[in-house]
Amino acid sequence: MFLLSSKRLRICAIYICVLVGLLLATEGNAQRVVINELMTSNAQTIQDEDGDTPDWIELYNASTTPVDLTNWVITDDSLEIDKWLFPAIVMQPGAYLLIFASDKDRKEGKYLHTSFRLGAGRESVFLYNQLGQRVDDYISTCIPSGFSYGHTPDGTNPKTHLLTPTPGRSNNESLTATIKPGKDTLVFSQSGGFFTQAFSLQLSTGLPGTRIYYTLDGSVPDENAQLYTSPIQVKSRKGDKNDVSEEETVATWQPPQGEVFKATVIRAVAYIDACPAGPVITHTYFVDEKMPQRYTFPILSIATDRSDFFGKKKGIYVSGENDGLGENFFASGKEWERSIHVEFFNENGARAIAQGMGARIHGRGSRKNPQKSVRIYAREEYGAEWLNFQMFPDLAIEKFKTLILRTPDADFSQTIFKDELIQTLIRPMNLDLQATRPSVVFINGEYWGIHNIRERFDKHYFAQHYGVDSESIDFLGLSLDGNEIIEGDGQHYANMIQYIRNHDLAEDVYYQYISTQLDIANFIDYHIAHLFFANWDWPNNNMRFWRPRTPAGKWRWVFFDCDACMIQDSYKFLYLYSSREENDLKYKSYEESTFLLRNLLQNRQFRTLFLQKFMYHLNTTFEPGRIIKEIQSFTQTYAPEVLEHIYRWNSPDTYTTWVQNLEEIKLFALRRPIEMLNQLQTLYQLPVLLYPNPSNGEFQVDLGDDEHIPLNIQVYTTQGQLIQTYTYVSSKEAKGVSMKLTHQPAGLYIVRIQYGSLVFNKKLVLYKQ
Repeated sequence: MFLLSSKRLRICAIYICVLVGLLLATEGNAQRVVINELMTSNAQTIQDEDGDTPDWIELYNASTTPVDLTNWVITDDSLEIDKWLFPAIVMQPGAYLLIFASDKDRKEGKYLHTSFRLGAGRESVFLYNQLGQRVDDYISTCIPSGFSYGHTPDGTNPKTHLLTPTPGRSNNESLTATIKPGKDTLVFSQSGGFFTQAFSLQLSTGLPGTRIYYTLDGSVPDENAQLYTSPIQVKSRKGDKNDVSEEETVATWQPPQGEVFKATVIRAVAYIDACPAGPVITHTYFVDEKMPQRYTFPILSIATDRSDFFGKKKGIYVSGENDGLGENFFASGKEWERSIHVEFFNENGARAIAQGMGARIHGRGSRKNPQKSVRIYAREEYGAEWLNFQMFPDLAIEKFKTLILRTPDADFSQTIFKDELIQTLIRPMNLDLQATRPSVVFINGEYWGIHNIRERFDKHYFAQHYGVDSESIDFLGLSLDGNEIIEGDGQHYANMIQYIRNHDLAEDVYYQYISTQLDIANFIDYHIAHLFFANWDWPNNNMRFWRPRTPAGKWRWVFFDCDACMIQDSYKFLYLYSSREENDLKYKSYEESTFLLRNLLQNRQFRTLFLQKFMYHLNTTFEPGRIIKEIQSFTQTYAPEVLEHIYRWNSPDTYTTWVQNLEEIKLFALRRPIEMLNQLQTLYQLPVLLYPNPSNGEFQVDLGDDEHIPLNIQVYTTQGQLIQTYTYVSSKEAKGVSMKLTHQPAGLYIVRIQYGSLVFNKKLVLYKQ
């Protein structure tokens, strides 16, 4: 039923690669070309034909046969395996080939020049043959000025620092050295935050001779960056032209309606003898005379190399130009994760987070929107294994592995906060939900709009919320891409489904067994929530469920992605998803995703509980007054931020459009309970009719059932005072009961109807008698 897990697929891929490698081993040894020597700080060693001293790379043919390098590739990015192609050139056995990494891109003349440069201690180099197979690589390490790094003797391992570089010649006689880069502390005179006036920023270190390099564009600084020689003037950027905000993120993208608000991002690093003496330090400064009041949301500032987000070859936020791979923003996996630096500023401007992280584009269909959701990862390779901060004030969790910066652009209703609203409304239900916090995001110092910071459902979420072993869970999914195994395996779930196929759950003994396999209360609330909010992007999509891999572990369903909710209040999904008419084409299209619900509803015990909970939530969780009150609260929270977001992303079209969209979901809140009540009555003949209403005191309760079930009716004032009680037993001959309120003033009353185990609360309006 379920596909192989991604982990198992990776293992299979590794085995295949090993087999392919063995098959190619003979040919690979016969034509062994290596990156023999490399220099990243060429001050005086060798000049090119222009008299410049760019970085250089030396290849060596360590085989005994000539090697044709035509259409081989050398690159500083493993994703761009077509970055710089070799011209028609043949290396003889034992020959050396010098290539300048100058960014001059020359394939003719005295020397070859690549289309990229090398940053000291930053860039790796990869060599691929004409088949796209990696032949050799150099993984970045610090090479001091005047030193090179390579094989000695030629073509052998290990590599080491060479005190006497030999470009284009043998390394065999070179003196080697052990390099221990110096350490120093880089200090900013002012931390990032909110400022009302311009100021001078000083950068300093503790040792004489240490040099400081910095950037202002979000990129990681190295020796090619600006050398710090005097204080940096940090001021308001009003009047500066838009930069990354003008990047076309998708074909339907529209530019901002004018100048976007900007901050100053300063990234700096200290160097000793061409080697970094410490980590890159990043601070973001927001300067505006009204800055303390400018934003009501906290700010999350992302700094990153421009090409990592917007480059045609490797930019994750744009369509890009990767033939055969499709749009960049649809690419996924670790290979499409980019290094970023994240700062989080509370509403008062205090910086609470400053940490290197990884970033990927998040979501499915929403990736094609101009503004995209971004998933951020804490990893040791970026600086820290966890993000240690209580991001959500109402959630007592103080460390996170992954967070989602969720864009409001995914909301089909363009309310900006609908999914967050629904997550808040269903907090009282027995569901696994994502904590959420609204924020404003900046990328490389430019306003990027409203995003909701969210928890992500993964193994770490379940470990922290339930105290289970993160490596011992089953986590499955159902989406438009098919069945998915996210963690663990699907054997337990498949066994449960097969059991149901072989046993009629109408029989209590079989239903009782299934209730030990899945969490019935959670399953019911999960389906009630999706059915009530009329989510038309479900259940064939956006369905996920998990269990701890223990003998007593039960399946639970997680609620997420309600962007397609609250649109059509008349949707009759309850009928569609509970139908058992096998000739119905709609039934067949939802057969797998609704299999559990349809079969469980055949059991009277489950059906009664399902109806009880549905009616309870209609009277409480989904009570129109409660939903509208919550909508109004969200509106007040978001209103101060909406105009700037629209100005940036042109979505919704106008502020007036946004207000109109909110009115639409208010109408949904008013109409949907009635629609759901009608569907429940039609399918299950619920005893919920009370008429006439308004009434002059005489009214009828229509049971709509022909069974002998005790009925208890109580009438309360809105202050909770019980004023009348009536007990009745229905029958085929008398399906309803008549009541009369006497000597009561006109007004609103609550009629509590207990019909067997079901309880309904109806409002009765009494006019003057």
